[in-house]
Parts: sequence; C-alpha cells; structure tokens
Amino acid sequence: MLAYLNDFCIRIGWRRPPFPDQRIIPLGPISKASFVCKPYSLVELYDKNESITHAYTWYNFLPKNLFNQAQRVANFYFIALIILNLFSELSPVSPYASIMPFLFVVSLSAFKAGYEDYKRKCADNAINNVPVQVVDLMGNLKTIKSMEITVGDIVFCRANDTFPCDMLLLSSSEESGECFVTTASLDGETNLKQFRSITVTSDLESPESFRKLAGKIVCEQPISDFYKFNGQIYIEYDSMDNVNEMKTYKHILPLSKDNLLLRGARLRNTTYVYGCAIYTGLDTKMSKNSQEKRQKFSRVEDTLNLVLIFIIGLLFILSMSYTIASFAVRASIVNHWYIFVPNETPWRNVDQFFGAVILFNYLIPISLYVTVEFIKAFSTILFRLDAELYDERIDQPAIANTSDVVEEMGQIEYIFSDKTGTLTENCMNFRCFAVASGSYKTHGNKIFFDRPPKIKSSESLETILPDDSMSDEGQEETADLSSDRLALFLHLSLCHTVRVELPAPGEDHLGDDIDLKEASIRSRRGSVTKLTPKRKFSSLRRASAADSASKVFRRLSSRSPTNEKMANIDYDYQASSPDEKAFVVACKKLGVVYHGTDHKGIHIITIGGREAVRYRSLDVLEFDSDRKCMSVILQPAPTKYDSVGSSYCVPSLPVIVLCKGAETSILNKLSKSARRVQAEEIYDDQLVQAIFGRQSKHPTRDYVERKVSHFAEQGLRTLVMAARLLSSDEWQQLQTKLNMARGSLKNREQVLSAAYLQIESELTLLGCTGIEDQLQDGVAETITNLRKAGINFWILTGDKEETAVNISYSAGHFYREMKEVRITNVKDIKNCAKVLQNALDLMEKENSAEFGVVIDGGALGFCLKVALRHMLLALVTKATTVLCCRLTPLQKAEVVRLIKYSRKHDPPVTAAIGDGANDVSMIMEAHVGFGLFGKEGQQAVQAADFAFGRFRFLQRVILVHGHMIYNRITTTMKYFFYKNTVFTLCSVLYGSFCQYSTQTFFTQGYLAAYNVSMTSLPIMIFGIFEKHRSATALQDFPHLYRSISRNAGLRIVDIVCWLILGIWHAIIIFFGCYSLTLKGNESEAISQIFGFGTVVVCCVFTIVTTKLILIARYQNILFHLFILITIFLNAIIFIIVDRVHFPFTFLSPQEFFGVWTQLFTTPSAGLTYFGILIICFVALLPDFILRVYRDQSWTLNLSELIASRQKELAHIRLLKKLKSKTKILKLKSHRKKTAKNVQETIQEEEPSTDQSKIM
Repeated sequence: MLAYLNDFCIRIGWRRPPFPDQRIIPLGPISKASFVCKPYSLVELYDKNESITHAYTWYNFLPKNLFNQAQRVANFYFIALIILNLFSELSPVSPYASIMPFLFVVSLSAFKAGYEDYKRKCADNAINNVPVQVVDLMGNLKTIKSMEITVGDIVFCRANDTFPCDMLLLSSSEESGECFVTTASLDGETNLKQFRSITVTSDLESPESFRKLAGKIVCEQPISDFYKFNGQIYIEYDSMDNVNEMKTYKHILPLSKDNLLLRGARLRNTTYVYGCAIYTGLDTKMSKNSQEKRQKFSRVEDTLNLVLIFIIGLLFILSMSYTIASFAVRASIVNHWYIFVPNETPWRNVDQFFGAVILFNYLIPISLYVTVEFIKAFSTILFRLDAELYDERIDQPAIANTSDVVEEMGQIEYIFSDKTGTLTENCMNFRCFAVASGSYKTHGNKIFFDRPPKIKSSESLETILPDDSMSDEGQEETADLSSDRLALFLHLSLCHTVRVELPAPGEDHLGDDIDLKEASIRSRRGSVTKLTPKRKFSSLRRASAADSASKVFRRLSSRSPTNEKMANIDYDYQASSPDEKAFVVACKKLGVVYHGTDHKGIHIITIGGREAVRYRSLDVLEFDSDRKCMSVILQPAPTKYDSVGSSYCVPSLPVIVLCKGAETSILNKLSKSARRVQAEEIYDDQLVQAIFGRQSKHPTRDYVERKVSHFAEQGLRTLVMAARLLSSDEWQQLQTKLNMARGSLKNREQVLSAAYLQIESELTLLGCTGIEDQLQDGVAETITNLRKAGINFWILTGDKEETAVNISYSAGHFYREMKEVRITNVKDIKNCAKVLQNALDLMEKENSAEFGVVIDGGALGFCLKVALRHMLLALVTKATTVLCCRLTPLQKAEVVRLIKYSRKHDPPVTAAIGDGANDVSMIMEAHVGFGLFGKEGQQAVQAADFAFGRFRFLQRVILVHGHMIYNRITTTMKYFFYKNTVFTLCSVLYGSFCQYSTQTFFTQGYLAAYNVSMTSLPIMIFGIFEKHRSATALQDFPHLYRSISRNAGLRIVDIVCWLILGIWHAIIIFFGCYSLTLKGNESEAISQIFGFGTVVVCCVFTIVTTKLILIARYQNILFHLFILITIFLNAIIFIIVDRVHFPFTFLSPQEFFGVWTQLFTTPSAGLTYFGILIICFVALLPDFILRVYRDQSWTLNLSELIASRQKELAHIRLLKKLKSKTKILKLKSHRKKTAKNVQETIQEEEPSTDQSKIM
C-alpha cells in the first residue's frame, strides 16, 4: 500500500523518484524520440527546469500559513481561549468579543503574507517564461518557455544570453568550438572563462546538422561543486534500438568541467552556442547552491513569544489566586440567606478558574500583532520612499520584499558581504609601476615621476599633498620611453590572453545590462525559426581586427606613413582577467599598442606609432593559486618565417618566457646572473633588446620588494614582472615534458606543477606594477562606521586569495596595524587542525593584538567538519575580522549558519549582502538579507528581504532605519503590555469588592472598544513615525547602535518596569475613583457599578494616552491629529450609545443607557471632572519626572559626543599636518645636500643595476 501511494505521489509530481547511480541522457532529437526510460519517464525522473523562490502554492497556502501563524504564542493562546469561552458557564464576556478580533488579526496577517509571496511568484514567472530555442525533431529551432526545457534538449543560446540550464557545450560560432562565459552571478568572478566543445560535435553549426546527431551522455548525478563534472559521451552508434542499451559506438570521449555551461552564467564574445541540457531546475548546480525560500521570524518576535509566555504565566497565577480567594469567600458566607450559593463541586472551581482567565485575558493584547504588522508594513513603505536610498545611476529606489524581519535591521551583530559588484565597481586602473630607472605614476597617456611634489616657499603646510596621495598634481611629467620602461610595457602588452575586436557599427556596449524580459521580443512561443546565424559571420569583428593588425604591420614595415585614424584604432579588448585588460588599455594610451593577432595567429605590437613588432605564441601557462603566476611563451616572428605555423617554434630563433604574478612567487624564481642574446639576427628586436640587450637595466630584488610594499600600502593590487630567454632547443625539451605532464593520468597536478616550475625559473626581473581596483563610493566609511556600531563585518567571496586580500585592505576591512592569520592551502584535515591550533596559540600569546583571519574554500571544507568546528569558531570569534575566499555559494551559507548558531543563549543576528545568484544562499540563510541591484541579474534582489542600489546605503539602512524601526516596535510592544496591565488590573482590584466573582464593572462595549477604537490609532501612528533620535545623530555617532544591540529594548528589566508602572497607574485610578464614590450620593451614577466603570475607563484612557505623548519625541501634526480623532470618535460613539437604546445587548446593555448623561451633566459633574484631573496628575507625576531626567541626560550625552567627535577630527588633522611637515623637512634636507637637477634628485632613490644583486 505504501509503495503504491509513493508511486502515485511520484506520478502526480508531489515526490521525485530515487536517482539511479548514473545519469543517462539521450543525445540528439532522434535519440531522445527513441529513448526508453523505465520505470519513470525523463520528465518524471529528472526535474522540470523551473525556478521557485516563492513559499506558497494555491493548495498549501491556507494550512501552511495557519501553521506559521500558530507558532506565535499569542495566536495559540487565543485559540485555546476562544474554545474555553464557548464552553465556560461563568464566562463574563460574549464569545464573539474574542472570536471577531482574532479572525480579523489572522486574516490580515494571511493577506499580507500572501501578497508578498505573490510578488515573488510573479518574479519567478518572469524567469520561467523566458523564451528559449531548442532543436526539434525536424532540425528547426523551436521557441519554448525556459521552464519547458527537459533533459536531452539541444538548446540554442545567443551572445549575452544567460544559460537556462546546465548544458554540455556541443558547438559554438567559433571554428575552434570554444566559447567565452562570465560566471559572476555564480562565483563572483567577472573575468571571461573559456569553455571547449566536444571535438566530434564542434563542426555542427546549424540546427539541420543536429538532426542526424545520435548517441547518449553518461554522467554523474548533480552535485553542488561548480568545479567538478565527470562523464562520457557516446556518439554515432550502429543500431537504432534503445539508447539505454550498450551498443557499438564510433566515438567515446571523456567529459570534464570545461565542457559544462552552468545555469546563471552568461555567454560573452561568442555569437551563439549549441548545448545539450544535462541538469535542469532544482538539479542545476546553481540551485544546488541555493536554498528553499522559507518563512523568517525575527528575534524580536521570538522574544515577544517568551514575554507572552511569561505574562500568560502571570495570568494563570493571578487566576489561580483569584479562584482560591473566591473559594475562601464562598466558604465564609455560606450562612447568609440572601446570597445564593450553588453547590460546591470540583468542576465549580475549575469553571471559576477558567472564568477568571477569560476575564483577565485582556492582559494579553490581542491587537498587538495586528498593530505591529501594520507598523512593519508602513515602515517598509517609508523605507522605499527614503530619498537618501535612491540610486540615480539606475533610477532605482530601495525596495522591501518582506516586512517580517524589518526590525531585525536594528539587531545585527554580523554582516557577511560579497566582494565583486558589492564592494567594488570591478573597474581596474593601471596607476603606477617601478623599473630600474625609478618609480612612476600613470594618468591617461602621461607618465609622472613618483616623488613628492615641488614645494614653493609661499606654500603652507596644509597645501602639501600627503605621501599616500594618488594625485598627479605637482608631479613632473616625463616624455621619454627608456629601455626598462619599454621592456615593461612590451611585457604587459604581450603577457596575457586578451582578445581584440573592432566595435560593431552603432554598437552601444550595453550588453551587460540586457534584461531577461528583452528576450521575449525574439519570437512567439511555438514558432519555428529557420534563419540562424552562420559561423562564417560570427568572427567578423575579430576578423576585422586581424585585418586591421595586418594592415598596421604592413604600413610600418614598409615605412609608409600612417594616418592618425590608423594610429588610434578603437579596439575592444576582451580579457579573461580585469588586470590584463587594464594593462593592455593603459599601454595603448602610453604608445605601446596591442593589435591582437593577424590571420596567421601572430601577435602584433606597435611602438609609438612608428615601429611594429610581431611575436609567435608558443604556449600559455594559465594562472593557478598554487603557483600564483602565469606565463606566456613567445618567439619573435620576422616576415621571412611567415610560411611556418603560428605555434611552430623556429629552431634558429630564441624563445622568450614572459611571467607575471605575486611577489612571493616571482622573486623566488629569479636568476642569479644575467643572460645575453647570442643570435645576431635578432638584435634589432625591441623586446629582446629591451630585456636582455647589453644596454638593458634591471632593478634589484630589494628595491622591488620595497616598491611592492609601498604600492600595497596605498591599497593597490601588485604584480611583479619577469622574463627568461631560452634557445629553441631548450624550449623544445621543456615543451616535451610539459605535453607529457598534460597527458598524464596519474598524479597529473604534481607532474604538471613540476613542468611549470622548470619553465618558470632562472627569471630576469623587470619591475612591478600597481593596479587600483576601484571601490564603490563610501565603502571604507561604511565599514568603519559599522565597526563603530559594534557590528562584525566579514567578506565572503569566490574570488582568488590575493585579489580578496587586496580589496580588504583597500576597503578598510583589513588595515596595516592588523596581523594576518591565513588558513589556506591545507592538504588534509590533520594539517588543517595543526594550522588552526597554531593560529589559536598565536592569538593567545599576543592577546592585545588585532588579527584578521583569511580562510580559503578548501580549508573551510575541513574546518566545518565536526572535529574542527569548535576550533574554527574559537578562532573567528577571537579575530577582529574575517575574510573567506574561493567559496562556493553553499559554503557561504554554511559560514553564515556557523555564526548564526554559534551561541546557545542569545544567538547573534546575522545579515548578508550581495548582488548575484552566488549570494542567494547566504542571503536566505541570514536573519536579514540585503540585495544590491547589480549587472548579473535580479536573483539576489528577489531572494533578499531588502534591496537597494549601492553598498554605502547599508550604513543608513542599518544605523538609521534599523535603529528607528527597532525602537518603534519594541516601545510599541512595551506600551501594549503597559496599557493592558492598567485596564486589566482595575478589574482585578474590583474583584475584592465583589467577593472575587467573575463579575466585571466594564460593559461589553468598553471591553470591545478599549483595544480597537480607544487606544489603537495613536500607538500605530507612534510606531510608524516616531524618531527618538535624529537621523543625523544616528549616522554621526554610530556607537548609539550599541545601545539597542542584543535586544536591549525587550530586556526583562525594562518590561517589568513598564508593568510596575502599569500597576501604579491602575492602583491610583481604581482607588482614586473609589474615593469619588465616597464623596458622592448613593443615587448618583458614579456610585453605581457601570457609572463607576465609566469613570475608571475615562481615567484609564486619559492616562495611557498622555503617557504615549510623554514617550513620543517626534510629535508631528499627524500624531496629535489622530489623538484628537480618537477622542472625538470615542466621545461620539459613547454619546450615541448613551442616548440611543439598541436592541443588541452586546452593543448597549440596558444598564449603560443614560450613564454618561448622569455622570457629566448633573450638578456633581464638577467633582467628577476635578477628581479625574487630580487622579491623572498624581498617576503621571513619575512619568513627567522621568521624561525631564531623560531629556537632560541626552542633552549632556550629546554635548559629550560632539566634543569627542571634534577632538577626533582635530587629532586626524594634526596627524596629517605632522605627516606633511615631516615630508617637507625631509625633502628640504635632501635638496640642501645636492644642488643638481631633478634627475639627480631621483637618482638617490634609483636601485643598482648590478645583475649580481638580483636574487
């Protein structure tokens, strides 16, 4: 029976069948049409290609939402109370008085949750309904919805398209079958990545050619690791039988991660690709690194539940005491003949207890939740309307996807941030470099000496630029291009994998911002497209660039004059690394232009528009994190060798190895002696002469180390450049070893590393460079202020370690006084444990020092094991800040989860901020998720709780909106407990005068109106607009945020103080009104039960409303207007009820008729008015004193804060002044010692060019 039920659930799509060990996928339309999959079809076995971020469906909304609401203690309590109210014989109030408000609250909350989830569903539909094209059985392109893609479909994607599923690359517009992709939305890296198609299918260039494709793909079941994929492809089998059976295949090829295009990645610099859908929907690697959308509950709400449990406990204790007192009184009056005493039974006492619970249930504010929901909803509206959060660049205001956790923004202890697109603009600028002749800065097409500016005698100290200024003002420009600078620029122009294109006519370069919605204009669903781009047109832009390069070389080689247009060709450089693009673009501005490759694949460089040189690329050694460098192997390409291939090594010509990387890598590979060129016919080559010629100059290792440190102190990304000269025979020997290593099946990585090391050794040092990775505006200030607010700021990125560390320093996340502890490149769990223990010992030894911890993804995988988790937690909690690099999206979420549950008692509130799909997991895992409107889709914005345009807005979001909203909501909660305590305790005190029966002296109208019309509107306006501190003060003094941290607004001490205040007010009100009855006539209304209750209600309303005015610091017109509206509304209601006799006893009991007239229009009304005034004054006197005291305290604190801020600013100005003065004195002293020209001044800093000193 269970098996049948399980199968039924699978058939209707409620459950998924178990996966087989391997995934077998038909390849090609014919194979898919004949594919037999048992016992379940492909659609049943593998998931639909559907994006799901919404939490509800039409069939589970009601039960799921009611279940979520039932988790609130108050809701569960009122359900039980309603049941008791229906069956209790001694219930003092009508059941409808409890049922109707409860249904209203639940319905309103359900409507809000449904509306917010509906918006998420609409966003999902926008993605799922994007049109995509697949090859049908007839060999045509058919347009379907993205959600209709199934495993085995041949999918066609164009340039700038986002891949709709994980698919195997079969062919592309490139003849080589390669394509280029950006994966910024997956791993945060914006550089182009190269993927290769299967060699057998790379020549298929049209839908018709795929019609005859037949075979199958056997691969592993989906895993979350982006960088792992294994499988085999079987092509062209002999029989047309079941594809699932093993046949004889003509081609059996292995598959790797280089063949798999991932969902969420975007096609770049390639006109089109064809791919076979491998993983779809929830099986894609992007979905495996994401989490299901879940309902979030704020920490404030959790605390509220605990407070409600506490108050319910007090309610039960009070009801039990009331029941015991009632039993004792009944036992003492049993002999009074005029009092009816029912028979005493055990149930009688139980019923008495539940009657007391129902009578005093107003101690639990039923309208609290709905009021807080309204406050949250309106707070999100104010959040969206905040002009300070409006991003003018993209015309985008801030948005709020939910209001459930809006108050959590005021409780954040940890912020986890992505790097790429979140902290940075990802815009690289080549700022400075150092060679043998000195250190230089670049700006546009100019080069400046990197030295202090000239000082005029009339200049004051304040006008001198500080040492770390990157300004070019006052710097002396140099026009000549010495051999060492030329060598560096040629190195930068050739040591890369940049592709050159000519911009298409009319191209606006807006491809990065293409939205998924634009794809809907291509074609209608179900249409068939026969006109597809052909491969012969796909490389037109690169072919045009190749033609241009060849033309430039021919003209310069023939000494023909080049016109200005030819010398300033507007190339479009496409790089796999933003650093490489920055180098090539900067060198072009400085006169060394890389024109790309000609039709023969030979690289062409022009120097100053006067000379052209060519080089043949023999090999490229790609960058990896272990070597921390990359190399390009070149050979000069004279025209007399044009007949040989582009990658052929000419035996008679030397080979040049150009290498660049981190200083820790390059400086350890330097040669101890220089090597000169021996080939006479190559002496005229510019690169060889500049680096290895007799007149070449090279910096020392010590000099480069100093300059690297100097550049790094300015927050620049540093690289060191070096080169090596080989003979053709030496290269061929090394190349043989390299090819053998690449084909090795055993210990391939170790063998390949050894081969790389042999090539990248005996290097000649050329210099170093500094690149500025431009941060967004206000990043450093924002991080600093968040730290002052007591918030721990971590960076979690998928980027490389060196890049992440440099950005951390630039952003102020790390600073120079901080000591680094790196948990990276660990080999196994034992090594990881040892590194962790060493780090903990170091922190324990230097307890006063500040530490920044760097952890990479590999080490984190070991650290998150159960055996090492406690050590990792101890390390990161002791550290000042943490940087995690090379993380997968799932690892980001695991880091957030680690901190989220790091404390059993009082766990920290976490927040995550990012802009791409790779950040969705941590955004959803954190208590509060922030999304940024970025260039890589809207996944982060859709998954986030709040979204805005710039990182710097985070400061205002947390310090202003978070602080204010938290204060409003917590104050509202405490006020609710206070006002209900006042109202309920009056009934408790009345019980002592009516022998502790469940009799109430409030009418049904008062009971229903107190929490609805009498006290709901003013507190709601207070909760929406209250500003206990100005926005300027909250931003200028971030440490004010600490005053509300760790849920300080709902501490038990504060809540008890509010309850004590409510008890005080209730005692003064009740006995004050009771004293009025002693002075009046027994026939007067005040001496009667409902007249007395009416006076009590008037006092309660006046006092709790005045109390609200006293705690409100932002008393705007709207706040006072709603108080007046409340007064007049209730006055009109009670006057109507007093004058009109309704047939409904619930609305107007007979005893209430005419009570107001008797109370406030009779001759004794003056005594009533005066008595109410005295009662209110006595009750509120402590509140007036407390308000005055707090105002005076804040004024004094504000004065101290302003004085402290002024001292801090004065100290900063003094340090800058002293630094500038020291700089001037050093420069003047230097100029006194030498009376030579500017060049002699620079020579003091120049390094020795003695090659024996190069280490």
